[in-house]
Parts: sequence; structure tokens; C-alpha cells
Amino acid sequence: MGESASLSPSVSPSVSPSSSPSSSPSVSASRSPSVSPSVSPSASPSVSPSPLPAGLVDYTLRERLRIGRKHIAFTLIEFGSSGNDAYPSGGIPLTTSQLGLNSTVNAVIILESNASALLYEWDRSANTLRQFSQDRVETPEGTIMATAAVEVMVIGW
Repeated sequence: MGESASLSPSVSPSVSPSSSPSSSPSVSASRSPSVSPSVSPSASPSVSPSPLPAGLVDYTLRERLRIGRKHIAFTLIEFGSSGNDAYPSGGIPLTTSQLGLNSTVNAVIILESNASALLYEWDRSANTLRQFSQDRVETPEGTIMATAAVEVMVIGW
């Protein structure tokens, strides 16, 4: 015990010098995982024109009202303008803050759309806008989307 007690103090002073080498591998290990995500996005850009990323959805906040603790925002959502945006699996991703809300979306009501023969529906669980044909068949994943603008009323906080 006396030896381990003496190791403990010697470990404390030597922790600083030895922590550098041991933190180096830790830093390397932490850099190693961070290299993986940075490798993934660089692999993604070749794939990312395929599914429409949230960053390629444009929002125009028309009006925002507060009623009690809730907000109502009227927002224009535009997408597909690059001409090679593909419909992503599960629908077009929406960003809560861009819709005009702080943190929670309770409802998205589709008011109007300029897309001919297409219907839109909000998927609450995924916070996406799903696109359907007139016969209620969802647009297949990977289908190149035409430029579309959808006017919505968003309720939440």
C-alpha cells in the first residue's frame, strides 16, 4: 500500500508529462473519429445532389404572429431550383427555425402550391414535406424534382 501511495504521488507529477503522451493518443483517437465524419461528408457530396439536403430548401417568412404561448408563421418553402435535386427518402427535410419557429412544430398546414398535379403533406414524426401524385402515390426516391413553391401556415413555438 505504501508503494502504491508513493506511486500515486509520483503518478500525479508524472501524469502531466505522461498525460501528454497518453493525451496524444487520446487526441489522435478523437481526431481519428473526427476524420471519419469529415471523410463521410466528402464522400457525400457526390451522393448529396441525389437526395435534397435541408440546405437546398429556401424559406421566405411572410408573417409571424404570437397568440398566447404559440406562434403562427406564414412561410413560403421553395425547392428543386437547381434542376438536379432528387426527391429524398421520406420527404423534403424542413428546418424548424427557418419555418419561423423557435423549437417546436405542432402543425404545418399546406395553403397553396405551384406544383402542377402534385399534393403535399407534412410528416410530423420526420418534420418533412412529402410529395404525392394526384392518385396519392408518393414520389419515388431519387426522382428529379421540378422547381416548386409551397405556401404553409406553421403553428408551434
